Amino acid sequence: MNLFPWLQDSISSINFDFLPHAIILEGVNGIGKKELGEFITLKILKTDTLNNHEQLVTQLTHPDLMKITDESIIKVDSIHSGIEFLNLSSVISKNRVLIIEDAEKMNKYSQNALLKTLEEPRDNSFLILQSNQSKSLNDTLYSRCRLIKIQLPNQVEKEKYLLSENIPADKLGYLPSFMSPKKIAEIINSEQINIYESLYKNLLSILQQKDIHNSIQNILKTQISFSEKLNFLIDFLKRYASSKMSLEKDKIDLMKFMNEIHEYRVKLFAIKSLNENYALSYFLTELSKLK
Repeated sequence: MNLFPWLQDSISSINFDFLPHAIILEGVNGIGKKELGEFITLKILKTDTLNNHEQLVTQLTHPDLMKITDESIIKVDSIHSGIEFLNLSSVISKNRVLIIEDAEKMNKYSQNALLKTLEEPRDNSFLILQSNQSKSLNDTLYSRCRLIKIQLPNQVEKEKYLLSENIPADKLGYLPSFMSPKKIAEIINSEQINIYESLYKNLLSILQQKDIHNSIQNILKTQISFSEKLNFLIDFLKRYASSKMSLEKDKIDLMKFMNEIHEYRVKLFAIKSLNENYALSYFLTELSKLK
């Protein structure tokens, strides 16, 4: 089974001889939650009598595996179906596995129903939750699971992955540091890279106090969501501050700089309900005043 190289640390942290009955796999989009979930499932369901074991798991056709996926809201009926599945006798393996993708989409009734199962799990039943935001889960549910947080690879590892996929890494700097290599590859191979390149260059112009008005207008017109813009801006500013600290002639008090950014961000959220474009415009104008 081919796995992203940065998943090895997560795999090394798992004791497959004493695997907990409930696991949360947490990480950003494209980091490898699906692939790691399949790898763990293979370990749980493996049997010597089956030759196409991996194929059955990856294609979700294994009779002892069920996956809840592609739901905008995971309702209690879906969880009840999953619980019923876990309570059935296994068909090929001695174990059964239920995977819930985007577990943060479970409503409170779904989470409560699942919690009852976790209180008294069957010896041969295993639950794998995949989530971008596991902290949004019920505190009690969260505490009953073993959290495996998939860490982002560093810049060198990202470049190495892109090269292995025959994707040029020269535009990597335009993209936020919190993106997974897989997501980065998708964007570089699409027209979306132009959006992020434009954001990067316009924000740089604002910080350098060049053509501020047009740069702000260009950012406001960018066709991505308000939250995506905000996340990009904050990440960019952190990277910008860090890079300035490495230059003797241009040293910045990093803590002061970041405190100012945080202060503007708080103000931004305070006025977000009025108008998103107005809020962003205010934020960017304030940034242009930084020395």
